[in-house]
Amino acid sequence: MDLSLVLLIAASVAQLAAAILALRLVPVSGGRGAWGLVAAAMLLMVLRRWLHLAGPLGGAQLGEGTGLAADVVSLLISLLLLVGLLWLRPTFQLRQEESARVKLLASHLAASETQQQELISSLPVAVVVLIDGRIAFANSSFEDAFGLPPAAALGSSLEELIAPQHRDAFRTWLDSNHGTSGNAARSEWPVAGPDGQQRWVALRCRTATWQGSPALLVTAADITAAKVAAQRLEESEARFRALTEGTASAILIYQDTGIRYVNNAAVELTGYSREEFAAMNFWDIVHPEHRELVKARGLARQQGDAPPRRYQFKIVRKDGAVRWIDFSADSITFEGRPAGIGAAFDITRQKQIEEELQASRARLEELVAQRTAELRESEERFRALAENSLDVIMRFDRSFRHLYANPIVESQTGIPAREFIGKTHRELGFPEELCAFWEEAMDAVFRTGRTHRVEFQLPSRIWIDWLLIPETRPDGSVASVITAARDITERKQAEEELRRHRDHLAELVEEATAELREANQQLNREIRERQRVEAALRQSEARYRSLYDNATIGLYRTTPDGRIELANPAMVRMLGFSSFEELAQRDLETVGFTEEFPRQRFKELLERQGEVIGLEYPLRRADGTLIWVRENARVVRAEDGRIAYYEGTVEDTTQRRILEERLRQAEKMEALGTFAGGVAHDFNNLLMATRGAADLLAKQIGDNRAAQAELDIIRRAVARGAELANALLVFARRRALEMQEMQISQVVTELLPMLQRVLPENIAIESFDQGAGTVRGDRGQLEQILMNLASNARDAMPRGGTITIHTSSVSLEPGEKAERLGLPPGPYVKLSFRDTGVGMDPETQARAFEPFFTTKAPGSGTGLGLATVYGLVQQHGGAIQVESAVGVGTRVDIYLPQITPSSPAPSRPPEPPTQGGTETILVVEDEGDVRHVLVEALTSFGYTVLAAEDGEAALEILQSQGERIQLVVTDVVMPRMGGLELRAAATAVAPRTRFLFSSGYSDSLLLDSQASEQGDGFIGKPYGVDQLARKVREILDRPSPTTPAPPPAPSDLTN
Repeated sequence: MDLSLVLLIAASVAQLAAAILALRLVPVSGGRGAWGLVAAAMLLMVLRRWLHLAGPLGGAQLGEGTGLAADVVSLLISLLLLVGLLWLRPTFQLRQEESARVKLLASHLAASETQQQELISSLPVAVVVLIDGRIAFANSSFEDAFGLPPAAALGSSLEELIAPQHRDAFRTWLDSNHGTSGNAARSEWPVAGPDGQQRWVALRCRTATWQGSPALLVTAADITAAKVAAQRLEESEARFRALTEGTASAILIYQDTGIRYVNNAAVELTGYSREEFAAMNFWDIVHPEHRELVKARGLARQQGDAPPRRYQFKIVRKDGAVRWIDFSADSITFEGRPAGIGAAFDITRQKQIEEELQASRARLEELVAQRTAELRESEERFRALAENSLDVIMRFDRSFRHLYANPIVESQTGIPAREFIGKTHRELGFPEELCAFWEEAMDAVFRTGRTHRVEFQLPSRIWIDWLLIPETRPDGSVASVITAARDITERKQAEEELRRHRDHLAELVEEATAELREANQQLNREIRERQRVEAALRQSEARYRSLYDNATIGLYRTTPDGRIELANPAMVRMLGFSSFEELAQRDLETVGFTEEFPRQRFKELLERQGEVIGLEYPLRRADGTLIWVRENARVVRAEDGRIAYYEGTVEDTTQRRILEERLRQAEKMEALGTFAGGVAHDFNNLLMATRGAADLLAKQIGDNRAAQAELDIIRRAVARGAELANALLVFARRRALEMQEMQISQVVTELLPMLQRVLPENIAIESFDQGAGTVRGDRGQLEQILMNLASNARDAMPRGGTITIHTSSVSLEPGEKAERLGLPPGPYVKLSFRDTGVGMDPETQARAFEPFFTTKAPGSGTGLGLATVYGLVQQHGGAIQVESAVGVGTRVDIYLPQITPSSPAPSRPPEPPTQGGTETILVVEDEGDVRHVLVEALTSFGYTVLAAEDGEAALEILQSQGERIQLVVTDVVMPRMGGLELRAAATAVAPRTRFLFSSGYSDSLLLDSQASEQGDGFIGKPYGVDQLARKVREILDRPSPTTPAPPPAPSDLTN
């Protein structure tokens, strides 16, 4: 076969195969028409080759025809291939672009997977992937939550990390979440870490696909701090509820018109159950006489008004009994809305006692006057007897130590009286036998509480008659023993002489004459008379000793230089001391006398006149309270004419029972205040740790909404706890006097019910207001003015009358009236107080405002009523004027500056953004949790943080590193050394270091203002992390003073 034919056949087969292949590429690459043209071209190429072969085979004529046909076919082939290829060009370009996009997407997918991996690893919550129950992946936060490095946990079971006693329940929970596509319910589990410390984690899980395999995705958040904080909060709430339920005062919380809470004491006081209270209005139990008043004040308090916080009214118990209560109220926020809280205690018995006291007061005054006259008559006799007694008088405690010895003891023993004080007889060197005898006798009196008397002979042959008298406490126990020792040697010798003489007379009786018998009878009569006189003398001494010890008036003797030599128990109690020994250690120049009536003035008056009778003046007790006394005193001079001492009697002319009741109430409130302040301080520390930990955790978890929602619950609980602490502090704190805008007519209106209760029923009281304007004053002081004027008016109307109170606005023009009042022209609020009493003559009017001036009978007034009113009006920048006539009555006009009410306070600007820094800060805090939170918080803001647990440890750090520490954040109250003492001590070692003080008490406004003056600051607990950061930045950014400011004195900042 011809080679060309073979090649033709092979080429034809290849071209047919190419055409078939082109047709098969249509479904793969698209372009059906283009590939069809290519296939047609391949078939025509086969036809052309066979046409070239037909020419030689068919002859010359056929060869010419086939040659032309082959040329035509070649042309068609070229055209078909050109069109097909042009048609396929866009298809191949599109495939190329798609290929490039696929490569780019693959690159992006790899980068995204890397970023996702890094994101999961950096999440603040632990992320765990479980495949077939085993840990296939764990991010870096896994160790924070479970205490185990992620690499060490791979391949192990998550169940093994749960506390053993909870593993079965955990396995059940985990199994129940297989197949869930959404987030499962949050579940909390204890974790047994490898360090032995138990942690708590909050878990959520869902199914997922991990590297192509079905898996369980688990997220875990460390909630150990929140668990601890919640436990402490529950314990604090339990303590508060125990305090509320354990108190004897009835406590209730009312909101809108209903009662939301009552304690057991309220149930016992009213007889209503808690269920019955819940269905009542808060004014339903109030007596009809006071119901509208209580209702109005309770609703006003919830609306933001400030009605009186404390007042008294009657209630009706469930059984119909009427009781008086003393009610104290305040505003609170309860479950997010305004509410009121009140505390009440039953004063029905007190009201009855007050009525009984008024009835018996007249009888008591009459009896006191009678007793006073008797005491004055016997005073001189008692004084002469007491000062010239030859008996040795002593007082002993249970350890047989001398509490007192009178001066005569020195002449008897040779030892000065002052050397006896605080020592026993043994310590003074007395013989052992006598000491044992004396202690046995005194011990018997201490044990039995009965008076004991014994006669004994000293080694010096001196006979002593020793009387031992117990001093008992109110509970009947013996506090001390008073002894009186009298030298009866002469009596014993006389008795011995009489015995011998009687024996001698008996021998002579047989020979005696009637005259001798008469002489013997006379002698016996003289003996009996002497014995009767001695017995009478002893009785007299006992009576006067009892009078001295039990007198209701004070008896004393003092030296010119202020030393107290004698003072009876009444005098000791009057001055507020517990014993004479404690009083004797004080100097009268600093104890008792006041600036209004100093001791120097008393001495000048006494030495000039030789004596004073009925002198009245104020004395200051040891506790600082003032009492009024009435004194009779005289000067006692020595033989050379110099003053030996002063002696006198002092009578307390104040209302004893009222003052004692007020003192007990003040002590009770002070104790409650101290307790509440301490609870609030500790509670605020707990809240501080909880709040700080929540803020730190919020920063760590980022945008995790579920975790943020849980943290919001913690923050709200902390806010409610802070409100509770503030409520305790408001309850404990005494209200400070403060000036505020008010309507004087409203003060009068609200005080009228109290004035009506204080005034007798035969005195009517009326009030009128003619549009009085606004004044700026202290409400308590203005009420005191009205009370004092009402008291004076009551005394001026013994048979009854009318009091009229009128308020109005006036304008003082330039002229005589303004000059007479000493006021500048302008608008004033005028308060006129008029009575229909006996009035005053011009001489009395001229002295009406003098301190201690009074027209009342001695012992019936202090003379400070109108003087106090005058001083209070002056403090308010006003003036007072009195018009009166005998038989007509008195009118007091008070002028107070009128002011324009101020506009509402501007809205508070937004908080600046929180910023950190690179400075070095020292944190001083004794509470470990709070210290940890502060260190972590400040570190998160970029600061370098050092820590100390108290002031002494902080001072050591400042001494060694003071130059690099820019700020000290310190608690105020700490053991060993507090924050204020640390600030004072740090001046020497780190003078330019600034301080930020922190405290859980609420009485730190003065500390804040004074610390700011020194370049320091104050922040009250509890506070948030951002709030702390802003305060730190504020202090650090303040300009540095050119000269270091002296530290604030601890006494100035804490008093």
